[in-house]
Amino acid sequence: MSHRPLVPLVPLPRPGRRLHGTLVALVVLGLVVGCTAGGGGDGDESDASAVEEYDARVAEVDEVVRAVVGAALEELGGSARGGGTGAHQLCGDGPRYTGAEYRASVDLSSLRAGGARTVEVLTGAFEAEGWTVEPGPTGLEADKDPLGADLSSGAGGRQLVVRSGCVDTSHDTAVEIADRPAVDLGL
Repeated sequence: MSHRPLVPLVPLPRPGRRLHGTLVALVVLGLVVGCTAGGGGDGDESDASAVEEYDARVAEVDEVVRAVVGAALEELGGSARGGGTGAHQLCGDGPRYTGAEYRASVDLSSLRAGGARTVEVLTGAFEAEGWTVEPGPTGLEADKDPLGADLSSGAGGRQLVVRSGCVDTSHDTAVEIADRPAVDLGL
């Protein structure tokens, strides 16, 4: 019986190509595993950047509230009931919110002026800070993109609320921010 050499049905790669193909496969596998496991993906950097932006907006909101309310208290007399509070909240489209917003609210019910005079003074204070203001008879809306504010009067008194605007983040980062404790503005 004669032996013929076995001929493979599929051509075998040359030895140099096999090593190259193996290296390429390992690199691709490493990239896929690294990105899906959160190891160095862009999400970490964008969330860190979003948190920095959020913190900067919080500081800006607090500064504006102090300037605007300070001007109103100086001109009208009275006090900010409760000192004002800043709250961190989820925002964006639910159910998996993908952003955080800061809201600073101050009860101005104890100012020694009527609604129209309070609106007039607050309008001037916001405009002095570079805001666009739409005053009404007992309230106002103010905007300085991305920040917003409104003064409303109702059964609960006069409330001034200044908002940071929604800062987009991952859901997990938004939840971490929203879990931060409330801030006493000390007004």
